[in-house]
Amino acid sequence: MKRKIFTLALSFAALLGHAQAPKTPAMGWSSWNNYRIHINHEIICKQADAMVSSGMKAVGYQFVNIDDGYFGGRQADGTLYCDSTKFPHGMKAVADHVKKHGLKPGIYSEAGTNTCGSIWDKDKNGFGVGLWNHDKQDLDLFFNKWGYEFLKVDWCGGEKQKLDEATRYAEIIEQVRATKKGIVFNICRWRFPGTWALPIADSWRISGDIGPTFKSISHIIEKNAYLAAYAGPGHYNDMDMLQIGRGMTKAEDEAHFTMWCMMASPLMAGNDLAAMSEETRVILTNKEVIAINQDKAGIQAERVENANGVQLWVKPLGDRMSKSRAVAVLNTTDKSVTYSIDWEKVGLAGTVKTRDLWKHMNMKPSNGKLEVEVPSHGVVVLKAEGAKAITPVKYEAEYAFLNGYMVKGMATYKKNDNASGKMVATNIGGKASNWIEFPHVYVEKTGDYQFTLPIDNMDGVVVRVNGKLVRDISPLRTGKTMDITLKKGYNAIRINSSSNIPEIDYIEVK
Repeated sequence: MKRKIFTLALSFAALLGHAQAPKTPAMGWSSWNNYRIHINHEIICKQADAMVSSGMKAVGYQFVNIDDGYFGGRQADGTLYCDSTKFPHGMKAVADHVKKHGLKPGIYSEAGTNTCGSIWDKDKNGFGVGLWNHDKQDLDLFFNKWGYEFLKVDWCGGEKQKLDEATRYAEIIEQVRATKKGIVFNICRWRFPGTWALPIADSWRISGDIGPTFKSISHIIEKNAYLAAYAGPGHYNDMDMLQIGRGMTKAEDEAHFTMWCMMASPLMAGNDLAAMSEETRVILTNKEVIAINQDKAGIQAERVENANGVQLWVKPLGDRMSKSRAVAVLNTTDKSVTYSIDWEKVGLAGTVKTRDLWKHMNMKPSNGKLEVEVPSHGVVVLKAEGAKAITPVKYEAEYAFLNGYMVKGMATYKKNDNASGKMVATNIGGKASNWIEFPHVYVEKTGDYQFTLPIDNMDGVVVRVNGKLVRDISPLRTGKTMDITLKKGYNAIRINSSSNIPEIDYIEVK
């Protein structure tokens, strides 16, 4: 099979500009966490009913997604059919019930031959029902005959068959787009798949399956911590279905929900909506926290401080240089802590007005710093409005875009305790496609600026600003600082080399 290669020649900002309108992360419910393969017509329909009666629809939840476990098999001509015991009225009847409420039905399939349920849950009906060799046939059935509007495609069978994931998912998505416009597509690969996914999918899983424990939540947050460069309107890092109301404490559930909203993950509830507690309902329908997730800018929060188990996360709202920021303090320790938020680290100056989004109350305006009490395994999340946004000078490499990320032998991120952010980008260069780009370098007016790249060896290094080659980089060979011309607003600075660049910690623009 010939592999399709996706070359991201444009800047990441330009790449995300292809969408006709900003698309926020998908919101809904999925069957897998609570039911796995043990689903039926009544269960799914009750979830749709509860999504309306609980107030979830009113705050933005749309999708009711059927995961693995609905399959019956294939007819002699290859036509897929559902399990008639579980779904006696067929899959269209379920979709119709969901749509009757003004909601959108979603469905599951597998990129290979056999589903994950057949492998891990011993589902005898999960063999031979994947999309492999049935793309056009199954997708027409899902979208045009049954009426589903969301598709999650798993990788258990594809992995067993040793398929090439970039090629296989590209084939499926191409057929999806040809079959029905407007389908939301989720890649379930259990890790960040690579930059090839960005132009073609709506979201992609970045971790293994989530569990209803704070340890699992913390693990997934860490997996997504340095993937902010790959998220944007219509294209999001999926941190997996929510475990709210499935056994964790209230503080842990609030922290879980907050961080999924801060990091612009799709919000797919995974509990039984028809039997949830009032506490769970209140968490899932917090409009003020959901507004962070659904912000039109689609920016994923970045971690600006991480010490002694306490983390400071910042998400600009509306625009990267907005004076409005969502700020979360996450406490991963076993004790409550008092934490002092430094507004300079948040990127705000002057008097800052804040609102606590779990307490639903405005706080006293502050200047310089603000102290907050954060419970064990809990979070404080604020909407902060500063007098002014601080123009960045330093841009950390761990939040830059690596064109070759997740391709063997190409650029990646790694920990380095001596680096300013304890992380670096490494193994850049050696080929034209293996570059690093800082896509959101902001200046207030057009002119010449001092650009600093603190690396030891500049031999073969190539710098491009907004796509234009900087021809004279000789000052960088000795002093590591040179003049570059930047336009007012956002600029993209791309760095590559004919040889390998061992590590980049950050760049500075003054």
